[in-house]
Amino acid sequence: MDRAIRHNKFLHHAALLLASATISSCATLPRNALPFGHHGEVRIAGMPDNIRALGIKPNLPFQHDFAKAMVDGGPEAGCDKRVGQPVFCVLIISGGGGFGAYGAGVLNGWSQSGQRPEFKIVTGISTGALIAPFAFLGSEWDEKLAIAFRTIENDKDIVDRRGLVGILTKDSLAKTDPLSARISAIVTSEMLEAIAEEYRQGRRLYVGTTNLDTQQLTIWNLGAIANSNAPDALHLFRKVLLASASIPIAMPPVMINVTADGKTYDEMHVDGGVQAQFFVPLAVIDLPAAIAEARSAGFDYYPTPRMFVIRNAKFIPEEKITKRSLGKIVTRTVESMTQSMGRGDLYQIYAIAKARGNDFYYTEMPASFKWQSKQEFDGPEMRRLFDIGVENGLIKDTWQRTPPGLFATNTEPVDSPD
Repeated sequence: MDRAIRHNKFLHHAALLLASATISSCATLPRNALPFGHHGEVRIAGMPDNIRALGIKPNLPFQHDFAKAMVDGGPEAGCDKRVGQPVFCVLIISGGGGFGAYGAGVLNGWSQSGQRPEFKIVTGISTGALIAPFAFLGSEWDEKLAIAFRTIENDKDIVDRRGLVGILTKDSLAKTDPLSARISAIVTSEMLEAIAEEYRQGRRLYVGTTNLDTQQLTIWNLGAIANSNAPDALHLFRKVLLASASIPIAMPPVMINVTADGKTYDEMHVDGGVQAQFFVPLAVIDLPAAIAEARSAGFDYYPTPRMFVIRNAKFIPEEKITKRSLGKIVTRTVESMTQSMGRGDLYQIYAIAKARGNDFYYTEMPASFKWQSKQEFDGPEMRRLFDIGVENGLIKDTWQRTPPGLFATNTEPVDSPD
């Protein structure tokens, strides 16, 4: 969602809708919400307990699965075997709407350079969640990733805007039937089985959605879903990706059925970018406990994680005169909050990397790039940005070692004057 509502009219309409809602009674759609007090005990029918972690505290089934990944992969799963201990590569992909074409291009160029590693862990939010399965499966899926982003022509390939009556009686400004259809075409049984196989080899694929009821990030273990052999595995996998990319207000929430105390309820999930622009799953894993568990099962080495962050946005905000209208002010406010959130998330990941002695690599869209369209998804602009991503990916070392704004960390400490 990093640039999620930029250049389109969704938020302008949303502002007017919100204003009118304060003085009129708009329709409320029925739902069977999970009662409070059950959020730590819920399950998804037919699925194992390790398919997701709720909230911001350690989740034991999820943690056990993480420990198992360390054991299953073994030291030979490292992405750099030139050093004594194995290096595990972690890829973190941000949101960004149409700007996701940059990340898709970087991955393609990186493969062409011959330098792209195999990732032990891949995480994605929003448009990053749509990229993540391809990144996880490796260079053999680059062509399909390119097609997925280069064949989008305009906003109508993603959403179907409602009329005024629909806006006043439904839960969003647009329907996501086109996006849902694209996800169904991309996420096939073949992809699901390929992801399940990599999961069995000790690799992990995580994406995030926002549970609006709990106001917390939900981290989904897509490999565990793919490996579950559950009849609804493919359907749930697609729903999670749709939810992660569903910008609230602009797009309808995705309702996910759960069970608690033998009864069926629903959860309301939207774009993961509401909670984070990108993430690592340490909030839901007690890492020392997971490592101890892995060691007791034969994990007798200590890998060095190497963290790669692809941000489908620009770190430096663009200055622009804000017109004095409700819609323009709402749009600019959301853009500002999202921009700030992205910087905070990036600094947090960098701090985690430095605290644990991990390598940190970061790339973002060039500051010189200007989006030349009023549409959020524009074919020519996305293809232009994809090509820029390819060019950056081809560069032997396109990665920054520190986030923008932390330039002091690139230099040796300066002695204080006498």
